[in-house]
Amino acid sequence: MIGLPWFYLRYRLGNLSITDLGREVRILRGMPMAELERIAGYAWDTWERRDLYPEAAAYVRRCVESEALTAFASTSFELILHPIARALGIGDIVASLIEWDGGIATGWIASEPCYAEEKARRVTSLLETREIDRRDTAFYSDSFHDLPLLEAVGHPVAVHPDTVLRREARRRGWPIVTWRRAGS
Repeated sequence: MIGLPWFYLRYRLGNLSITDLGREVRILRGMPMAELERIAGYAWDTWERRDLYPEAAAYVRRCVESEALTAFASTSFELILHPIARALGIGDIVASLIEWDGGIATGWIASEPCYAEEKARRVTSLLETREIDRRDTAFYSDSFHDLPLLEAVGHPVAVHPDTVLRREARRRGWPIVTWRRAGS
């Protein structure tokens, strides 16, 4: 956990590659799935729920209600995203997967982390499975690390983008969205 701020800083500055992430996540080794689910639920209830932009939540709910394929695509672990997905009615999650052995985390990511090109590959695969033309889809991201996926869809949107993504979105004429917090 001590190294996470360093990885996050490198990620935001664009100085982190997939090889830096690796597949080992020692902090998870030996943790029962039920305990990680409890922690994810606690984090959602304690912090993340209040940090969710109301406009974003309403937009996602409208997409779900319209029966459009609405999915999370994140480098985060799938298990961590379950509470917010349930709250918003999102049924599909494309994310990094924890490797389990009998309900206990091995301390390894189950395949390649869902990052950059790998995230684009997985989302494209989901669209192909659902027989959805990627040109008819939108993807929303705040990070230039998602450029491979933003380039793969018909409607890329930058949301609260980092500096590099903001510059790319402006250069390419992509919409830039900024949602407000409640009361602001």
